[in-house]
Amino acid sequence: MNVRIITGDRDILQLLTEHTTVQLPRRDEIDEIWDLDRFRAEYELEPPQLVELKGLMGDTSITSPA
Repeated sequence: MNVRIITGDRDILQLLTEHTTVQLPRRDEIDEIWDLDRFRAEYELEPPQLVELKGLMGDTSITSPA
């Protein structure tokens, strides 16, 4: 079964698979559709590694409060 997740949260890209795509709505523009190939080309990582990348970049959306 193929699944498309529609959300404004880019963190959900970590759930991309061969059968799961993500649609990111954009105001006044065409929605972004992400699939596994696009993610790999853009980030040169596998989707589950997105959390690690954001952690290394200091993204506060994935860190817990002290």
